[in-house]
Amino acid sequence: MKNRERVTHALATALALLACLSACGGDSATEVSTLVDDQTAAFEEMADILDQVQDVDDLEDAKPRMQELGQQMAALRDDWEAFGESLQAGGAGPGELMEFTRHATEVASAQMRLSSAMMRLAGDPELRPHINELMEEFGDAFDKR
Repeated sequence: MKNRERVTHALATALALLACLSACGGDSATEVSTLVDDQTAAFEEMADILDQVQDVDDLEDAKPRMQELGQQMAALRDDWEAFGESLQAGGAGPGELMEFTRHATEVASAQMRLSSAMMRLAGDPELRPHINELMEEFGDAFDKR
């Protein structure tokens, strides 16, 4: 899978996992809120970090935290899957659907910020190989789970 496809896949997976709530349901709006808040915070932190990158040294300095966040996002994906599986027996309760709707825009906005920051860096010929390497590792974090 190419780097852009991995990033697109990772971001799309996160939003799709949110969408699964409308199909699989559940009874824990608090858990939905916590998962969404954690996911949004991770996207926002990644975007904040990449927004500060101006050169290869900045990107290398950011790499360890970005790798940690990639692992965190992979774990969140697993949490979403486990939560969805635990809820498949019943329909979505109003609380879960309200939380999903309330947070969907926040998650989409955070994903767009992250995507924009990655595209900005990938557009710089000096940074492109380094951001591609980082995105490979980010994709690997999802693939290994």
